Amino acid sequence: MTGLALEIRGLDLMLDPLGRRLHVVRSLDLELRRGEVLGLIGESGSGKTMTGLSLLRLEPEGARLTAEIMRAGEADLLQSEEAELRALRGRAVGMIFQDPVGAFNPAKRIAWHARQVLVRRGIADWRPAAERLLAEVDIADTARVLGAYPHQLSGGMLQRTLIALVLAANPAVVVADEPTTNLDNIVEQQILRLFRRLRQTEDAAFLFITHDMTVAASLCDRIAVMYAGEVVEIGTTAQLFEDPLHPYTAALIATARALEGEAERLPELPGEPPSIAEPRTGCAFASRCARRLEGCTLAPVPMIPLEGGRRVRCLLHG
Repeated sequence: MTGLALEIRGLDLMLDPLGRRLHVVRSLDLELRRGEVLGLIGESGSGKTMTGLSLLRLEPEGARLTAEIMRAGEADLLQSEEAELRALRGRAVGMIFQDPVGAFNPAKRIAWHARQVLVRRGIADWRPAAERLLAEVDIADTARVLGAYPHQLSGGMLQRTLIALVLAANPAVVVADEPTTNLDNIVEQQILRLFRRLRQTEDAAFLFITHDMTVAASLCDRIAVMYAGEVVEIGTTAQLFEDPLHPYTAALIATARALEGEAERLPELPGEPPSIAEPRTGCAFASRCARRLEGCTLAPVPMIPLEGGRRVRCLLHG
């Protein structure tokens, strides 16, 4: 064993909606250690959420997923039997969804959901355990929340409840898919403070998916930048902010700094991301890059390892 909480090598995900072949995740390598928070950042359509769903083997029907290695703790996530995968979900990998409403049965009270999770863990006296879990995510009136239906809780309260139930299964890896996107700014800050505290107290590794570079900077140990289905740069948060190597990373950071400053206009990238339905012969970012080289359009660009554990998919650093 490697001692990693998560190890992914060569993950590819193909979708085939209505006969269109879409290559949504390409040759993805990721690793996480326990207690670490890795940010996965990129614009809409970059493959972030599909990567998270792949870890739970919840890819859409008809999808084709391949990988050399997909492990969470001791669990092999490439197992094909559905019964085995159901047993792994929640225990090997848990997921905090962007919209917590969809994670709950609207016809069942929160107590019912808590009982399902805790009894599955072998905790027969589940109610005191449920109250402790809710208290750990800063819910004071645990009895009221357990007696409520999901629609009776605010978005922030329901998100806290979902976080508590995901952590109750003690997963090796927690995928948090933009868990603050649908919340107002005050509640968003409360949830982020909760994550900062949980990373100190929980033994899990966190994959935090976001489109917001500022949020990633405030929470994550390392950041993986995703563009058009590929990770184009990965390094510590300090490395990326002090010296972004990939032009796309630099553009994201420039936009984040402009949003925090007094600028009236935000920096813009020309063009559009490449279609995931079309074959790719070179760098995915080449058509939008002011620093592209002749070789950028000739062949796929590999991830280039650098000092300090950094990796970048860019010929400027090859």
